[in-house]
Amino acid sequence: MTPCSARRALLASVASAAFVACTDAATRIAYDLEAGAKGLRSSAKETSTVDHVPVAAPEGCPGPYTVQLSRESALVVWCQEAIGAPSSGSHTTTYHLNFVSVPETLIVHKDAGEHTEIDLRKTGDSISVVGLR
Repeated sequence: MTPCSARRALLASVASAAFVACTDAATRIAYDLEAGAKGLRSSAKETSTVDHVPVAAPEGCPGPYTVQLSRESALVVWCQEAIGAPSSGSHTTTYHLNFVSVPETLIVHKDAGEHTEIDLRKTGDSISVVGLR
């Protein structure tokens, strides 16, 4: 690697870390959906799965969390002390709707640090969320 390419790689890494640091738990899932939808749209495949890796900080959930993708509405992440316990904080966004449709409300409960998998289906030019696990 040349010194110039090493500097570019370092700057890209720092910029990427800064980008993630300026988001919350729901927005990070929306960014993953954006990337997944773009990838599926440009592929010959009809389905794909987005693997979201949660980040506790900043503005994430250090413990268990619940993700809800509401029918054609908000994506909400609730942080909890225990699965099913009252929320200790929440994050929400509708940014994902620029890239995917959500035909029905989907909810999943996750332990601390557990990945969330989101199934996508392509129909023509449209990408829909069809599963959440």
